[in-house]
This record gives sequence, structure tokens and C-alpha cells, in this order.
Amino acid sequence: MKKVTLILVLVFAVMVFFNPVTAQEKEYRAFGIGINVLDLTGLNAGSGSTIYFPINVARGFRLEPLLGFNTEATDYDDENNESSYSDFLIGLGIFPTIRKGSAVIYVGGRFGIKFGSGEYTSPGDVTTEYSDFSFGIGPVLGGEYYFNPHLSLGGEMAIMYSSTVDKTDYEFGDEEDTRVNIETQGLVFVRFYF
Repeated sequence: MKKVTLILVLVFAVMVFFNPVTAQEKEYRAFGIGINVLDLTGLNAGSGSTIYFPINVARGFRLEPLLGFNTEATDYDDENNESSYSDFLIGLGIFPTIRKGSAVIYVGGRFGIKFGSGEYTSPGDVTTEYSDFSFGIGPVLGGEYYFNPHLSLGGEMAIMYSSTVDKTDYEFGDEEDTRVNIETQGLVFVRFYF
């Protein structure tokens, strides 16, 4: 993890300091890839990161598909229990944009769906399986600063509405619950454009 962080910092420094933005290079790049480097609320795919694919369709309009994946397993040594969980997130952001010099402000919305599943094994090899399905949607306000035509740093805030259906299969029967959440979200992004 420390090596990855060091490599990202070095790449960032080289791109910022050795490739300054000139007046004729301030045009939008059509396609990019980004990652949330700081999730202020933990609302993305599990504890994993979400990857964003900004597509500047036209001056003043952006689509941003997103994908997230998380998998985890826990072995409780002292209790002889095990659990595992995986989820997959897919979504889209739709944003009108305003550009002023090297800064871009966007206002729009994001929506997405998340599928998750897992199991828990307790002593005596009793296994409980569970799954969830979530749908989320909400307004977003964000901005980014282009250090050069290929690299930007930005942040956004949102209010996300989500509805989640949890299904648990116990040995003695099934249970299904529905949760509804309205939560604030704050993210910090690094985006690379091609």
C-alpha cells in the first residue's frame, strides 16, 4: 500500500510540475478515468474504491459512468466463525458543467445500483446466506481543478436517497427487510484524462 501511494504521489508531482497548462491546451479532454481518494462518508461499494469514467460529451455536458467492487472475508479464530461478503456497484452521473479557466463546476445527479451477497458460518457448520440489492439516486454539486490537460483534483457533495432490500436465508426460514436511507456524501477525486 505504501508503494502504491508513493508511486501515485510521484506521478502526480511529475504531471503537475513538468507539464504546465498553456492557453491553447485548456480544452477538455474527451475521456478519463478517476478514483475517489477520500470518501468522507463511506457510501461507495463496500470498503473498496469506486472507479469513475468521466466522458465530456460536449462543452458544458459530462456523463460519468462508475463501477465499484468489494470483497472481504473474516475468520474469527477465537469463536470458530467465518464470514464473507462481496458487492458490485454500477451507476451513472449526468452533469451540466461550467468551465472557468482551469476550474470546472458541475451540478447534476448520480444514480446507481448495488448487488451484494455473503455468508456467515457459525460453530457447528451452520451457514446463513444473505444478499442485498440497493438503488440510489441524488443531486450532486462538484468541482475540479485541472493542473494540466491530463490531471485534475476535485471534490463533490451529494444528498443520496437509497433503498436496500436485504434477504437472509436461515436454516429455519427466510427473512426479507427493506431499508430506506437519506444520507450526505462527500468525495475527493483524482481524475486522469486521455
